[in-house]
Amino acid sequence: LTAVISGESIMNDGSALVLFTLFYGAAFEARDCTAGAVAEFAVVQTLGAVALGLCFLLVALLILHLCRKELSVVLTFIITIPFTCFSAATLLNTSGVLALIPLSLGLRLFSRNFLVDHLEEASHTVWELIEFMVNTFVFFISGVIMMMDLVSPEITGADVLDLIYIYLASLAIRGITVLVLYPLLKPMGLGFNAADALVTWWGGLRGAVGLSIAMIVKFTAHKGHPLEKTGTRFMFHMGGLYFLTAIINASL
Repeated sequence: LTAVISGESIMNDGSALVLFTLFYGAAFEARDCTAGAVAEFAVVQTLGAVALGLCFLLVALLILHLCRKELSVVLTFIITIPFTCFSAATLLNTSGVLALIPLSLGLRLFSRNFLVDHLEEASHTVWELIEFMVNTFVFFISGVIMMMDLVSPEITGADVLDLIYIYLASLAIRGITVLVLYPLLKPMGLGFNAADALVTWWGGLRGAVGLSIAMIVKFTAHKGHPLEKTGTRFMFHMGGLYFLTAIINASL
């Protein structure tokens, strides 16, 4: 169940960033949105990202194999290679998140063959610390921005009502998705029963990626920008959606 939810979260984040990049380019960078341009964008963002991730995976496995007994070298490399891969994907105008998926899956699958136990445990500890620090930073900054937006005259009662509609719609869409995919998930792995489906549906918390996207829109649509109000409402709705899932879904 943990693997299903984690995998779904990764694919969710990757898909969200690809779609966000497409619409962000149309809204803020006046990019072409013809059928041909969208098709080219989809190929570059998906196949291009996977190809780049596989290239980085091959290099990573080679270096880890050569330096597998050096704790400091292995930890430094394991920390830097994902950021390097993400940065390279950004420079090549492809999806950094999707590029990290084959890289991370490949490292998880093949690195066990030449990483001793204490190195694997140490890498897990370092990444858990990094994840905690990054999530805390994103949640803190987005919380401050959302509190500032709450006192903004641009947020009205209609926006609060829209937030409730968005929250209910997200639950409905997630429920339909789990229901449609349930026959496929049921025979996989250790099995997937109705209780697992219920937890997967209700436990879909919104996290740092959604808040980061909202902050990008907020900071891009700065004061005086034609889309300033859109940026403020986007941040309010995304932050409010996370707040509702944190106090409702996470507490029940």
